[in-house]
Amino acid sequence: MLEAGPTLKSYAQRGVPLYITHTGMNQPWVIVAMGAGIEPKEWLGAEKRIVPGAFEEVARFGLYHFIVDQATIDELKALSADRQPDRVVFVVRPGEWGLSKPVHRVLSPTGEEMLWICEETL
Repeated sequence: MLEAGPTLKSYAQRGVPLYITHTGMNQPWVIVAMGAGIEPKEWLGAEKRIVPGAFEEVARFGLYHFIVDQATIDELKALSADRQPDRVVFVVRPGEWGLSKPVHRVLSPTGEEMLWICEETL
Protein backbone atom coordinates (compact mmCIF):
# COMPACT_ATOMS: atom_id res chain seq x y z
CA MET A 1 0.00 0.00 0.00
CA LEU A 2 2.92 2.35 0.67
CA GLU A 3 4.10 1.89 -2.90
CA ALA A 4 0.65 2.76 -4.24
CA GLY A 5 0.48 5.99 -2.23
CA PRO A 6 1.77 8.45 -4.87
CA THR A 7 -0.56 6.96 -7.49
CA LEU A 8 -3.53 7.23 -5.14
CA LYS A 9 -2.69 10.83 -4.31
CA SER A 10 -2.59 11.70 -8.03
CA TYR A 11 -6.15 10.39 -8.43
CA ALA A 12 -7.34 12.32 -5.35
CA GLN A 13 -5.69 15.52 -6.64
CA ARG A 14 -7.80 15.11 -9.79
CA GLY A 15 -10.98 14.74 -7.71
CA VAL A 16 -11.43 10.99 -8.25
CA PRO A 17 -12.81 9.14 -5.21
CA LEU A 18 -10.86 6.07 -4.13
CA TYR A 19 -12.38 2.97 -2.52
CA ILE A 20 -9.72 1.00 -0.70
CA THR A 21 -9.84 -2.54 0.64
CA HIS A 22 -9.48 -3.34 4.29
CA THR A 23 -8.76 -7.02 3.60
CA GLY A 24 -5.56 -8.25 5.21
CA MET A 25 -4.66 -4.86 6.69
CA ASN A 26 -5.05 -3.16 10.01
CA GLN A 27 -5.84 0.54 9.73
CA PRO A 28 -5.09 0.97 6.02
CA TRP A 29 -5.80 4.69 6.29
CA VAL A 30 -2.50 5.14 8.13
CA ILE A 31 -0.58 3.37 5.37
CA VAL A 32 -2.37 5.36 2.66
CA ALA A 33 -1.78 8.68 4.44
CA MET A 34 1.92 7.92 4.80
CA GLY A 35 2.36 6.52 1.29
CA ALA A 36 0.49 9.41 -0.32
CA GLY A 37 2.46 11.95 1.68
CA ILE A 38 -0.64 13.46 3.25
CA GLU A 39 0.48 16.48 5.26
CA PRO A 40 -0.91 16.92 8.80
CA LYS A 41 -2.75 20.09 7.73
CA GLU A 42 -4.50 18.14 4.94
CA TRP A 43 -5.37 15.27 7.31
CA LEU A 44 -6.71 17.59 10.00
CA GLY A 45 -8.75 19.61 7.49
CA ALA A 46 -10.23 16.66 5.61
CA GLU A 47 -13.82 15.65 6.11
CA LYS A 48 -13.83 12.29 7.89
CA ARG A 49 -16.18 9.48 8.79
CA ILE A 50 -15.15 7.37 11.77
CA VAL A 51 -16.69 3.99 12.62
CA PRO A 52 -16.86 3.76 16.43
CA GLY A 53 -15.85 0.64 18.27
CA ALA A 54 -13.17 -0.82 20.49
CA PHE A 55 -10.71 0.23 17.78
CA GLU A 56 -12.15 3.11 15.80
CA GLU A 57 -11.85 2.72 12.05
CA VAL A 58 -11.47 5.57 9.62
CA ALA A 59 -14.02 4.86 6.91
CA ARG A 60 -13.20 8.01 4.96
CA PHE A 61 -10.97 11.02 4.89
CA GLY A 62 -11.37 13.38 1.96
CA LEU A 63 -11.67 11.34 -1.23
CA TYR A 64 -10.13 8.24 0.36
CA HIS A 65 -12.89 5.76 1.28
CA PHE A 66 -12.06 2.55 3.13
CA ILE A 67 -14.34 -0.43 2.65
CA VAL A 68 -14.74 -1.19 6.36
CA ASP A 69 -18.50 -1.24 6.86
CA GLN A 70 -21.89 -1.57 5.23
CA ALA A 71 -22.27 2.22 4.96
CA THR A 72 -19.36 2.37 2.50
CA ILE A 73 -20.88 -0.46 0.45
CA ASP A 74 -24.23 1.35 0.49
CA GLU A 75 -22.48 4.49 -0.74
CA LEU A 76 -21.08 2.54 -3.70
CA LYS A 77 -24.52 1.11 -4.45
CA ALA A 78 -25.99 4.62 -4.42
CA LEU A 79 -23.35 5.82 -6.89
CA SER A 80 -24.22 2.90 -9.18
CA ALA A 81 -27.93 3.64 -8.96
CA ASP A 82 -27.87 7.41 -9.51
CA ARG A 83 -28.02 7.13 -13.33
CA GLN A 84 -25.03 9.44 -13.62
CA PRO A 85 -21.66 8.00 -14.62
CA ASP A 86 -19.28 8.30 -11.68
CA ARG A 87 -15.58 7.59 -12.13
CA VAL A 88 -14.03 5.87 -9.14
CA VAL A 89 -10.84 4.00 -8.39
CA PHE A 90 -10.74 0.76 -6.43
CA VAL A 91 -7.64 -0.43 -4.59
CA VAL A 92 -8.26 -4.10 -3.93
CA ARG A 93 -6.62 -7.47 -3.50
CA PRO A 94 -6.30 -9.33 -6.82
CA GLY A 95 -9.78 -10.44 -7.91
CA GLU A 96 -11.53 -8.84 -4.93
CA TRP A 97 -14.98 -7.31 -5.53
CA GLY A 98 -15.18 -9.09 -8.89
CA LEU A 99 -12.77 -6.62 -10.47
CA SER A 100 -10.55 -8.01 -13.19
CA LYS A 101 -8.92 -5.18 -15.15
CA PRO A 102 -6.27 -3.43 -13.07
CA VAL A 103 -4.55 -0.38 -14.54
CA HIS A 104 -1.71 -0.84 -12.05
CA ARG A 105 -0.46 -3.79 -10.03
CA VAL A 106 1.47 -3.48 -6.77
CA LEU A 107 3.93 -6.34 -6.41
CA SER A 108 5.65 -7.85 -3.39
CA PRO A 109 9.46 -8.10 -3.37
CA THR A 110 9.06 -11.65 -4.71
CA GLY A 111 6.87 -10.51 -7.61
CA GLU A 112 3.54 -11.64 -6.17
CA GLU A 113 0.58 -9.37 -6.96
CA MET A 114 -0.53 -7.77 -3.71
CA LEU A 115 -2.89 -4.99 -4.79
CA TRP A 116 -4.71 -3.92 -7.92
CA ILE A 117 -5.66 -0.37 -8.79
CA CYS A 118 -8.78 -0.49 -10.97
CA GLU A 119 -10.52 2.43 -12.67
CA GLU A 120 -14.27 1.98 -12.97
CA THR A 121 -17.32 3.95 -14.00
CA LEU A 122 -20.37 3.27 -11.83
